[in-house]
Amino acid sequence: MENFNQELLTSLVGQSLQVCAVNDPTELTQLKVSDVTEGKVKTTEFSSFCIELIGDPQVQLPQGTYVVKHHKFGEQTLFMTIHAEDQYQIVISHKNAVSNQ
Repeated sequence: MENFNQELLTSLVGQSLQVCAVNDPTELTQLKVSDVTEGKVKTTEFSSFCIELIGDPQVQLPQGTYVVKHHKFGEQTLFMTIHAEDQYQIVISHKNAVSNQ
């Protein structure tokens, strides 16, 4: 998940991500990255960011874990929530690197 970060995802705003079931490589739908924002978790130990996605309202995915694919980061297994008929969110929280100074 090292190359899956806020900077990379921000560069993908406007691009589509392929979404598949965890155990099936068949594409369920594509979701467009509409926004990437800093998350609410921001301490010296942890930080987070939110990925906002827009999809086809005719192809709604329930809240759950999916494999998300893009050629810039490969495949990531992520938990995604739906918060409108065509809007989804993924929140990434991670431990910050500790520097040895």
